[in-house]
Amino acid sequence: MEEAVRKKFATLLLFALVISACGRKVRPEALPEELPPGRVWINTFRDGLTVLSSMGWRTFHEGTTVFDLALGPEGQLWAAHFDELVYFDGRTFVSPHESRRATVLDFDEQGRLWAGLGLGVGLFDGTEWTSFIFRDYGIEGTGATLFHDLTIDDQGQVWAATGAGLVVFDGQEWTVHPSPAHWGESIRALTLDDQGRLWAGHSGGVSVFNGSSWTAWTGDDMGLEGALSVNDIAFDDKGRAWMAVVSRGLLVFDGQTWERYDMSNSGLAGDVVKAVAIDVQGRVWTGTDCGVSVFDGKNWITYNQSNSGLVSNDVRQILIQEGGMAALPELQKVRVGKLRGSVVREGKPVAGARALLCTSVSGTIPGIGFGGETPCTGPFQRETVTDEGGSFTFSDVPIGWSLDKRNRADRAWFA
Repeated sequence: MEEAVRKKFATLLLFALVISACGRKVRPEALPEELPPGRVWINTFRDGLTVLSSMGWRTFHEGTTVFDLALGPEGQLWAAHFDELVYFDGRTFVSPHESRRATVLDFDEQGRLWAGLGLGVGLFDGTEWTSFIFRDYGIEGTGATLFHDLTIDDQGQVWAATGAGLVVFDGQEWTVHPSPAHWGESIRALTLDDQGRLWAGHSGGVSVFNGSSWTAWTGDDMGLEGALSVNDIAFDDKGRAWMAVVSRGLLVFDGQTWERYDMSNSGLAGDVVKAVAIDVQGRVWTGTDCGVSVFDGKNWITYNQSNSGLVSNDVRQILIQEGGMAALPELQKVRVGKLRGSVVREGKPVAGARALLCTSVSGTIPGIGFGGETPCTGPFQRETVTDEGGSFTFSDVPIGWSLDKRNRADRAWFA
């Protein structure tokens, strides 16, 4: 096909796709027996919760958006999903007698649940709710009730990361904490270390509050140029901070130096990292848009939708319960299928158009937002050309790399 014609079709959109791979069966919401201790909960975007234990992989609330997870005072898992607030009783999820729709959760030392609600923060003592409406404290605007994270420090202060900045409750009043310029536009993560210091991950880097002042590290300090977003922070038994950085991989900070893991120098599944957690074995669990990568200090193993019971590759949160698993499960045989589709322009099939399918993209094509001579990045990359009838077929496509449960391609386009 002539180059001019290729460029002409650069703005063609995907017209039709058909998946011939078998669909995933929805598992029952209640288990026949109680899950053993040592669980790893994996929160995926729009696809519910996957839990990994010695019994294998199980999925709850499949097809539902789960916003946040938290452990109660007795180690009970609570989940805020699209419809309501629920807790796990060992076999299934149960709604308390007076539930709420929440987006962020945390428990204080008294075992009370704090939750970001529609107009402010709610406090649940196990029997009834107390609501703190932000506008009653002079905190207004839609951004003020757009919650990203919530945590309670050793003094009992409640810190909420919102679209309007950092909001804190001292037991009497809610106030907006003064925001240093280096924070950037949005705080994404709040975490306490073993010294009781508050760590805030944001679009300007990471900042640490010792109770009176902030210390900050920017992208330049981390050795990163351009935009970044620290979305999650976890600490290992050596006191090192592990940070999930969207599009930039996994960062490790020992208090003096920074180390970076990405696809170019490690077994990390993808550079879009949104979650990180550490189990009692010292293994680092990393949530990416290409599955979960686990690092034991020497070796990496990645679980994704094609080689495990993970319900989706787009992982947003990982929570370790009862210390996690003693041993990791083996990878399953990779499941594959076929992806078929066609390209039609003005009612006529387009022959000879390049069809590209991959896990990540770079660059831009005017009119689509993708592009470059080789826009595909990531571990999965395929290319083919439409036939005379405008049809194309991708064979041996790992389930989850390019397809979701709604039978569409996540990243397919034509040039």
